[in-house]
This record gives sequence, structure tokens and C-alpha cells, in this order.
Amino acid sequence: MHTPLDPHLHTDECNKIIVELGQCFVDNNKFQQIFGPCDKLHTAMRKCLKQERLDRTRLHLDASKKRNEEIREKIAQFNKEGKDWREHARESYSQK
Repeated sequence: MHTPLDPHLHTDECNKIIVELGQCFVDNNKFQQIFGPCDKLHTAMRKCLKQERLDRTRLHLDASKKRNEEIREKIAQFNKEGKDWREHARESYSQK
């Protein structure tokens, strides 16, 4: 199963393949499709969508690692000050 094929969700490269695949389905009736005239386009579309998904996953993973590192640094700073993160949170909320 692949992701929805809405144009705003994909890159121009994938959108071009999706449009070509749709046109292939229009040009060939169901009987002709049994013999696979659109198979290469379908495979190309799946590869393109998979690469998009992997790129998104990599970006999210990198952002998560950065966010986790910032949290670790803050906790280390709190420990250096001799405070627990809970104490720091109480102090910051009581000042507001």
C-alpha cells in the first residue's frame, strides 16, 4: 500500500511519474493492463514514494536527535547547578 497520491504531498519528480501512470491506466483498458504495460511506471512510482518516505524519516530522526541533545544539555546544566529538573520546573512556574 502506498501513500495518498495527492500532488501537494509529493515532489515534482514523483508527481510526474504519478501523472504518467494515471495516463497509462486511461490509455489501456483492463484487459490490456493484464499484460503489464504500466508495470514499469508503477514500480518507478513505488520507488519514488519510498525514497520520499525514507528522506522524511531521516529528517525527523535528525531533528529528534538534535532535540534530545538539547534536553540532555539542559539536564546536565541543572545537575551542575545542583538542582533536579523538577526543582527547576517548580521555580520557573512559580515566577510566572
